[in-house]
Amino acid sequence: MGVFNTYRDMVRDGQIKGLHRAIGEFVVEFEAITHQQWRCILWLLASAGLKDQDIVHILLADYTAEPMRVMLQSLIGHMRPTNADEEAIVKNLLDRHQKLISRRNDVIHGTWVIGYGNDQTTDWGTALGLKFSKNKKGANVKEFQYRVEDFEELRDEANALGQAFSRLSGCFTGGNAVEKNFDVADDGTVSVPE
Repeated sequence: MGVFNTYRDMVRDGQIKGLHRAIGEFVVEFEAITHQQWRCILWLLASAGLKDQDIVHILLADYTAEPMRVMLQSLIGHMRPTNADEEAIVKNLLDRHQKLISRRNDVIHGTWVIGYGNDQTTDWGTALGLKFSKNKKGANVKEFQYRVEDFEELRDEANALGQAFSRLSGCFTGGNAVEKNFDVADDGTVSVPE
């Protein structure tokens, strides 16, 4: 019985660590998007004549992901001479980021149960989550069941968006055409060329 419990404990520990690792990787990749958007804003303002970067630091110091996304969207709309292709690319990136912000908020602000079970449990690889919210009808509870693969999918989307906003920043820095620096799939999904 002791060997079974040791093996069982090892499996449980490995699955719990895997879930925590996957959540952490997602959070790190997500925050990189916000930094890349900060860089886009910096270069847009620099192209408009702002010379003191500390002003950008002061203006954006307390911005979280959604206010940063909205600020970038507004600045692009105001400052960039765009064509339909560039507008579609920027819209795809900002829309995907908005969806990821919502999912990130569910992960970060949710209450998670990881690693619990009973004497019969043999799989601890599912994280159960709850997030309380409100809607037009009153109180609402979102329920989640995420495995490592689900968090890795979020991480991969955050990584792709971080690379895309880094590329967008490069376009703003160098005055390069946005539509020539991205691949657009048939469904409109934007990615950085390999």
